[in-house]
Amino acid sequence: MSQAFAAGVPQLIMPMAHDQPDNAVRMKKLDAGEFLSPRQFTSENVAAALKRILSEADVTDACAHLAGLCKKQATADRCLEVLERAIPG
Repeated sequence: MSQAFAAGVPQLIMPMAHDQPDNAVRMKKLDAGEFLSPRQFTSENVAAALKRILSEADVTDACAHLAGLCKKQATADRCLEVLERAIPG
């Protein structure tokens, strides 16, 4: 999910277990794509969902916004610099 956010592309996911359903709901609330349950994951439903998420301006805008947020995040090198400055000696 984070890679798709960083790339700014919509997602269509099929959550199966563990934290996947929760992540799917969060992704949907961010307007970054859609999810279908395994029972809903048919060729017709997949085609319809892909058509929606690839054509809706709200999804495109949300994905671009998320990509921008990901680019603003501190890199590991920057985090290390901050930690080294904060820890004496």
